[in-house]
Formats: sequence, structure tokens, C-alpha cells
Amino acid sequence: MAGHTILIVDDDPNISGLIGDRLELEGYRVLKAGTAREGLEMVRTGRPTAVLLDMMLPDGDGIEVLRTLRDGGNDIDVLMLTAHGTVEKAVEAIKLGAYDFILKPSSFDELSLRLRHALERQNLSRKNAILTEALSGDPIDPVAESPAMAGVLALARRVAETDVTVLILGESGVGKGVVARYLHQHSPRKNGPFVKVDCTILSEELLASDLFGHERGSFTGAHSRKTGRLEMADGGTILLDEIGELPLPLQPKLLRVIEEGTFERVGGTETLRTNARFIAATNRLLGEMAKNGTFRKDLYYRINVMAVEVPPLRERPEDIVPLAWRVLNGRRIGARREITAISEEGINALQAYAWPGNVRELQNVVERAMILTKENEISLESLPPEIQPPMDSEAAEKECGSRVPRGMEGSVREFKRRLVLDAIKSSGGNKADAARRLGISRTYLFRLMEQLGVGGGGTEGQGRE
Repeated sequence: MAGHTILIVDDDPNISGLIGDRLELEGYRVLKAGTAREGLEMVRTGRPTAVLLDMMLPDGDGIEVLRTLRDGGNDIDVLMLTAHGTVEKAVEAIKLGAYDFILKPSSFDELSLRLRHALERQNLSRKNAILTEALSGDPIDPVAESPAMAGVLALARRVAETDVTVLILGESGVGKGVVARYLHQHSPRKNGPFVKVDCTILSEELLASDLFGHERGSFTGAHSRKTGRLEMADGGTILLDEIGELPLPLQPKLLRVIEEGTFERVGGTETLRTNARFIAATNRLLGEMAKNGTFRKDLYYRINVMAVEVPPLRERPEDIVPLAWRVLNGRRIGARREITAISEEGINALQAYAWPGNVRELQNVVERAMILTKENEISLESLPPEIQPPMDSEAAEKECGSRVPRGMEGSVREFKRRLVLDAIKSSGGNKADAARRLGISRTYLFRLMEQLGVGGGGTEGQGRE
């Protein structure tokens, strides 16, 4: 069990010495304390993996030590040792969160077995947490039918062999997180955790807590100690997603972690270490931000050791249909029937669209179509209006006659509808550009779309999100 540190808190040096020697032979690092006070201090400074805690100590009992640990938010595994065991004491210890209750003298083999069970449970819990996050996140194998994406993955594999910091660039929704996870899976750290930090969704205070962890009482609502993602990523990889949104006050602290591997929890004074590989991702122009002072230059240079740029979906059309099939095969989202195909017209429409929202927009469109289609395949009619090809005049006239009332009012409404759809289609779903093409304001365009029953996919602005 190399790599684990065990703290023995016992006032009998013969017992702590004997147990400690045997544990060291098994590959553990051993710390020893003879009093309750020393034990609590050793937990704080030595960061043990588990504690063997004697029930009777010169300055207090083990139950009080355990209670102090739990009240302070420390959930370390504690195995209680006692020569005077009672059912009441055992029940009290277990209620406070002790992992086990061992009577002295027990054979060392029994103690070693129970300690090993505790550590195996810790490891299993950690793996389950990592697996849960992995399964709920991005797929590990990116689609790379296009030469552009194949080149990105080839570069990622080469970079993965090193331990340098990587900056992944690309528009919103292109799959930067997928590439980051792919890089991790091809690195020597692949058996370690992959931990993602979203720099956009939290306030500065909560983001600091999420990243560095916090001590109990460090801010309002901090009722117990929290382990930060930097600690969780130890031995693995941490992805700083949308790092361009990281608040300026946190940037020097992050720079220190990347350069030195050290940090403190929010509200804490103890210096902690992490051995993690850093990957940053952004859709922002960090170089320009560094020039105008909205992003620290030293942090920019430190994370930009190796840049990997993920191309937008419009520049890799060969990937569109395989990506659609991946969504189709991987999602059932409560559909009443099994969707097994995409019609030829549907495929043509997907390939012709500019996808301003990239892979994320494609995923949403396919999931929506799976719900709306009336057949066992995704048809053209189940796709959003802006993705459907514009009708020629004959088809428009035929549809107008079948779908709207006779007379001028119905014809004008359908004519407006087709104009709006064609403008949105021509602008690749960009509403601001569509409004300019029509010579109207964006606000009026949205009002028209609502009046005419035109879907709201695509983007409001243009360029990078």
C-alpha cells in the first residue's frame, strides 16, 4: 500500500512502535502521536490517509478527538483502538463516523486487513467519483473523419507524451473538452483523475472554493472543510475550461500552483501540494486580453507552452454526419420509438448548414429531431426551419396553397415567412446577420420570427462566442 500515510495516536510507545514497524514493512509511511493534542496537530500538518486512534489518551479520549475531527469537517478514515471496549463506546464511535472499532490486543494481521479494507474503500469511492464525472462529461474518442480533426488528434497524442501545460483554442461548442479528455487518456497520467473546472459559472468566491477548497468558517455557508479540485486532480489532469473568464484576483494564485504546485485552501494557512497536469481551454483571444490588461501576461505565457486549435465544424464537414450518428446511437431521451436512420434529405441539410454553434448545436438539433420525427428516421421536416433548404418558387406556392388561408393576408404571411427563413439560412443561423440582410433591426426580426412561427436556433451575434 505504498503512498499511504498512517497516523498512530496511542500513548503506549510499545504498541505504537510495534504497529508502526509492521506497517512500514508493508510499505506505509507512519506518523506517531502520544496525546490527543499531538494527534490533532499531526492530522493537520501530516495529511495522513487514515488514523489508528486509541480510545484512552492522557489528555482526553479518542471519542473527543474523533468528534473534533468531524466538527472541523475532516472526513478522514479513523479506526478506533481500545483495550476496554464496550458496545456503547463502539456505537458512539461508529455514529461519529469511525470506520472500524478494534479491540486490543488483536493480531496485527487482523488490524492490517481492516486498515486495507478502509483504504480500498477510499480508493473505490475516489474511482467512482471520477468515473461518474467522466461518464457525465465529454466522450473520450472524438470524431475525426476530416483531415483537419485528424491533425488535431495527432498533435494531441504527441503533446500527451510530455507533461507540459497545454492551451486548447476554438470557438464555443467545437469540443475542446473532448480533446482535453482525449489528451489525458493518451498521457502517462491516464490512470489518474481527470478533473474539470468551469471558470464561467461561479462567482469569484465560489470559484476559489471550488478550485482551492476551503476551511470551515472561511465564508458564509462554509460549514465544513471542503476539498478543492486541485487536490482531487493530484496525480492526474485538471482542465481549466474557459480560462479567459477566470477573475483577475485568482490569476496569480493559479500561476503559483502551475509553477510551484503549491496552494492554500480559502481561509487556511496550511500549504498544500498537488501534482497535476494543467490543460486550459478558451474561446477568447487571450493574447489580445493580455495586451489590454484583462488577462495577466505571465499566466498567459505560462499556459501557452503548447497550443492546440480545434477547428469549427463548418471547416470539417466530413465530421457532421458521423457526429449526428453518434448522438443518434447514444441518446434515447425518452423517445417513444427507436430512431434508426437519417433520411437522405436530412443528411444533405445537415451537411449544407454552417453550424455557428458547432458540435453543441448539432447535438441539440439531432436530439430535437428525435423527439419531433413521426417516423423511425430523422426526416427533413423534423429539423429546425433554419436548417431546411429554402423552397423554390413553385414549391413555396404549393405549400402556401396547402398551409395558409386563401387570400392576400395568408399569402403575404407565407411570403414573409419564406423571406425570414431564407435570410436565416443564408447567414448560417446568425440572427444579427440575417437582420442586416433583410434591412431590419434584430429586435424586429425576433418579433417577426415569433409572429410567423419560425424556430429560434442559431446565434444572435457573430464570430466567436
